[in-house]
Amino acid sequence: SEVDKDISKNQRDYILREHLKVIQNEMAKNSGYENVTILHVDGTIGEDEDYYNQEWITSEIKRAELDKDNRAIVLKINSPGGSAYDSDETYLNLMDYKKKTGRPIYAYAEDLMASGGYYIAAASDEIYANRNSLIGSIGVIGFQSVDASALLNKLGVKVTTVHSGKDKLVGALSSELTADQKAQLQAITDECYEQFVGIVAKSRKMSFEQAKTLATGGVYSAKQAKKNGLIN
Repeated sequence: SEVDKDISKNQRDYILREHLKVIQNEMAKNSGYENVTILHVDGTIGEDEDYYNQEWITSEIKRAELDKDNRAIVLKINSPGGSAYDSDETYLNLMDYKKKTGRPIYAYAEDLMASGGYYIAAASDEIYANRNSLIGSIGVIGFQSVDASALLNKLGVKVTTVHSGKDKLVGALSSELTADQKAQLQAITDECYEQFVGIVAKSRKMSFEQAKTLATGGVYSAKQAKKNGLIN
């Protein structure tokens, strides 16, 4: 039932919070033995998803950084992507780990390493994959809009919104995007896309133009990805 789901989620969140407290208290301590931190990047990337948890990932990266006995991070990725913000934050945290420690990062694709999942993997020194993995989807969905104004008019529904700022209703069901609004949103999306392509080019040691030819938003088989230089 929905109630059971809520209770289960609350229990999970409580356990997570308590675990994070332990991590924070132990962060400055060494493990006492050489170790490799394995991070599972599972599911849709976002702040509060069923499998992926941004706070958890961030804490684990920091703990590995502060542990002088840590020797590397291994990313096991099975993700279709998700939030550009959270993907970039994890990427930057991983790059910071490498810069401060000089230790390597390795990534391994399980079923799917796509979009934000590949974005995070780009922080790795080497990327490997199962031969049945799907890899890539290098692209950005910046904005989706549904214009239901014609349907509302047909049903005799009139929507009145009091607002200020000519672009404040961008994305509202009752209004169509103007050409200027589409251009503005496209420019923001293109900026994020260019950033993504640049990160891929840097990670895989290829030119920006070469990376861009691969950044169609489509996925590749492991064999195709290896041939194109997206994995080792």
